[in-house]
Amino acid sequence: MAMAEDTLVERLRTLGVFPDTPQSPNSVRENANILAQCATLDEIGSEVATRRFSVSAGQFVFYHLQALLQQHDYEQGFMAHAKEKLGGLGIQPAHIAEYFQSTNPGLVFDLKHEDVYGRTERDAFYEKANQFALDSLREWMGIPLANRA
Repeated sequence: MAMAEDTLVERLRTLGVFPDTPQSPNSVRENANILAQCATLDEIGSEVATRRFSVSAGQFVFYHLQALLQQHDYEQGFMAHAKEKLGGLGIQPAHIAEYFQSTNPGLVFDLKHEDVYGRTERDAFYEKANQFALDSLREWMGIPLANRA
């Protein structure tokens, strides 16, 4: 298990999000463990609250996702898959892509598109899109399917 954990840590380290510091020398390992153990945003929310992190579950996931999307070859595949997977929710493909380009996507989406999509439609999209983001991040890390929700 230590070898697999080290692989997850090194993979996550390449993103440069919440790096190890003198004050938090195991930050990347902690984050890798959270992502490996938590299959939902609710589970991540509990973990970040327990550890007294100063980010929400969504921010935790989207900060990592934003760093990952900086890799052009990953971004293209991710966006195509996101539009395919989430397209049936009534959200325009351009708006789906836009959603994933923010570290606070729900707020930005609300401000820009509340006149286009109703609250119920937006909330359903947010739930699916956020889970898609987490699942994609965990898949990229190499977390075995059996360990994903």
